[in-house]
Amino acid sequence: LLLEDLPEIEAHMGLGSAMHGVANRISYHFDLQGPSAAVDAACASSMVAVDSGRQALLTQQTSLAIVGGVNVALSPAMFKLLERAGALAPDGICRSFDNEANGYVRGEGGAIVVLKRLAEARVNGDNMLGILKTSAVAQDGKTNGIMAPNPDAQELVARKALAQAGIDQLSIGYVEAHATS
Repeated sequence: LLLEDLPEIEAHMGLGSAMHGVANRISYHFDLQGPSAAVDAACASSMVAVDSGRQALLTQQTSLAIVGGVNVALSPAMFKLLERAGALAPDGICRSFDNEANGYVRGEGGAIVVLKRLAEARVNGDNMLGILKTSAVAQDGKTNGIMAPNPDAQELVARKALAQAGIDQLSIGYVEAHATS
């Protein structure tokens, strides 16, 4: 939906196409009355949302956090922009952590997680699919390009998360990482 399409504009198009619209529509539908916000942190938006939800639980701001992310490609414009910037893999293959890496591949999708303090989830007999021990987020700072990841900064934030949770790095069996690393 484009607000520039003035002859076809309807009353709710502004709310529906604004970034905050998704979060606030969910809050409205389910009558949720705590904080409701959309996060725009490029590739890190979902992780920043999870970290924000975790922080809200730790500081007792809320007893439950519904967090997640969604990416929808509504227009070819972003593909063209990223292609011209050299960010997209011309062969359509992601090669994270590989010397042959030549860009990333865009996709669509969405996911939601419900976060709750562990003690409360146990008392309530909630069906837990995982336990979030820690989270950490950071900006890469100056790199060889604003769209290029900084492996040193990413290593630092990973070490910070492990230290916060008291987790030995050798005990890690799986890492979810930035796809352009």
